[in-house]
Amino acid sequence: MDLPLHIVTGAVIGNALLYHEVTRRKIDFTRTERVKLATAAFLIGVVSHLFWDWMPHYDWLFSVELFKPLPLHWLIPQILTTLPVILVNLYLNRDAWPLAAIAMFGGMYPDVEKLCYFDFNLPRFLIMFRQHSCYLTQWRPWELAHKQFLVVFEIVAFLILLAVMYALTQARRRQRVFPTFPIFCSGRFNAQGARNEGAL
Repeated sequence: MDLPLHIVTGAVIGNALLYHEVTRRKIDFTRTERVKLATAAFLIGVVSHLFWDWMPHYDWLFSVELFKPLPLHWLIPQILTTLPVILVNLYLNRDAWPLAAIAMFGGMYPDVEKLCYFDFNLPRFLIMFRQHSCYLTQWRPWELAHKQFLVVFEIVAFLILLAVMYALTQARRRQRVFPTFPIFCSGRFNAQGARNEGAL
């Protein structure tokens, strides 16, 4: 799948974990709890990436004709569609932005490995997900025959997840309970400060 879908999936995972914690009326976290929550966000994000890439897909953003004459033409559409998602999610979760960032990084991590392996000669023994990251995408005949359907499916899935990402953030703010992460956020966004801000 294309990078924006992986990023927004990671964003949903991070927001879902935060929402789950505040519905438990959890505000203050021990260091161990913070590490566990961040680890869970990263690992679930990685699993989501492997799941999406296991499904039939067609990476259409890599072949946008508009950018073909430019250097790194395959990367430009990915950045243009991914960066707004990252910035919006970090803003919506500015009271716990590092956890949101970790979840999104988990969602894209296997592709980071692949990029480092093929473009920067990262040794194979350092690759955690070799079945994914040590092989370039080879589209199957069924995927090529139904690429229009797969592109529409990916766009619809992206838009749905984008809506879920926003809805989870707003639902968490309506709880009027905000987690504080002494390591994860600045002192400006403590429980009381975030509560006084109210919903966006």
